[in-house]
Amino acid sequence: MKKFLKILGGILLVIIVLFVINFWPQFTFNEDSMNQMESDNFTLYYQKEEAAAQDAFDLVEAEGGRILESLDLEDPEPVNIYLWDNQQAFQRYSLGNIGQLFGQPWMIGGAHGNRLSMVSPADAPLGQHDYESIKQTILHELVHAYLSQINPNLDLWANEGTAVYLAQQLADLQPSNLADYSIPSLEDLSVSNGMKFAEMGGYSYANLYVSYLVDNYGWESWRDYLYQGNYEASFGKPQSDLYQEWLTYLDTWNKNL
Repeated sequence: MKKFLKILGGILLVIIVLFVINFWPQFTFNEDSMNQMESDNFTLYYQKEEAAAQDAFDLVEAEGGRILESLDLEDPEPVNIYLWDNQQAFQRYSLGNIGQLFGQPWMIGGAHGNRLSMVSPADAPLGQHDYESIKQTILHELVHAYLSQINPNLDLWANEGTAVYLAQQLADLQPSNLADYSIPSLEDLSVSNGMKFAEMGGYSYANLYVSYLVDNYGWESWRDYLYQGNYEASFGKPQSDLYQEWLTYLDTWNKNL
């Protein structure tokens, strides 16, 4: 019994040490060590890349009001935006010293509550991202921050689709861009794993899904869903019916473009 407890204690000690090592960047982070720019609804913190930070600040200042108005979010909690000079610094802060080893090349931003962390546009190009697309991703993550205030339990499909839609990304999406992906099933629309969502072309398909519902039922109905998370209440029909309508739309979209 004593030997078992000794082994168990050793395992717990290793787990605690690894936990501390991994999250040390978060434990020791001091935002006062960063430069900052402040607006009414957000504060932007950055390291050394001032020109890129100014571009990001100006974009959020110009578009943030439109996003808030679209979401009908009154008196929002101010958002803190953290811009890291490079992807390594971003992933180390976001995932930890150990977690960053498993970071994906496409991971350039994330939002949790009122905290938004991003790679600076100055680190472009990064994979498929250039300077401008990284800037637009800041708006994408800003939408996530606000949606977490509206409905912290919002499903991933609606959350990501709305972020792409309101950030006005993928506006020039063509059927050829989705040639490598199958159309998601109704069950796929309930995916909760971010990696699986990305690997099935979720960002593009969720954007098309939101666009279809907004075009055919109005933004107010979709916004109501964001608050309630209930298709019957917001659209007067179950998601399965809306999904079948969307499939018909996708077929027409594929043929007309």
